[in-house]
Amino acid sequence: MMPLKPPICFDCKYFIMELFNWHCEAFPEGIPNDIVSSAFDHHKPHEGDHGIQYVKIRKKERYKTGHQERKDSDTQADRSII
Repeated sequence: MMPLKPPICFDCKYFIMELFNWHCEAFPEGIPNDIVSSAFDHHKPHEGDHGIQYVKIRKKERYKTGHQERKDSDTQADRSII
């Protein structure tokens, strides 16, 4: 049995995680299961991705950049949930 690995989405600069709704700039309506399950490597184009593929986010950018500007208090609250 192969060990499960987390989706590459978690380390992508375009990823947006909201409660029960994982989406990104490539897939604003929701990330396809074959990408979330790591069955498809989104370093390559995928149907419907609007020409946007995985780009690794740098650790220091994780809470400072992306699609939603967050205040420091919002960031702390998000971290306490995880």
